[in-house]
Amino acid sequence: MGNDILQTWVNNNYAMEGIIHERDGERHVDFWGITWEKEGAFNQPVDFPLAGSTEHELQAYTFPQDKLDFLLHLMDPVVERQEDLFIGCDISPCAFEMYWRLHGLEQALVDIAANPQLAHMMLRRCVDFAHTEVVFYGWSFNGGRASSRTILSQSLSKSSKESFKYC
Repeated sequence: MGNDILQTWVNNNYAMEGIIHERDGERHVDFWGITWEKEGAFNQPVDFPLAGSTEHELQAYTFPQDKLDFLLHLMDPVVERQEDLFIGCDISPCAFEMYWRLHGLEQALVDIAANPQLAHMMLRRCVDFAHTEVVFYGWSFNGGRASSRTILSQSLSKSSKESFKYC
């Protein structure tokens, strides 16, 4: 049957699945400041840039807005194949997964229980970055046919009003 789907990652999962290491133990630091290490089939987050940070430092953290162009252009080779394949644009991870990758899993869970306002603010910022990708990528049509940009924007625009308000 073969594979009739082609996709890529344009958010933080690019660092997990889009950067390939040859051997276990090889590492890289992504645009968010997260250190990843190859363990088995995937890169795993092993160091978190906001671990041990104060509330003020969390609020001051800057998401990699300056890397949006690079991240979104990862879709270019995928879009080129849209006539032959179903294409996908993956903006994962979810808000909580992004937050714990920044702050560490244990501390993110503590924040939810002990400082829900802080957790809510950080989750909101994680969602806002993903939503910015959608807005930045924009609406596009290619020869009258919806491109991945349009599909991504339309699906997130419809869901964002409902699902993003809960973050």
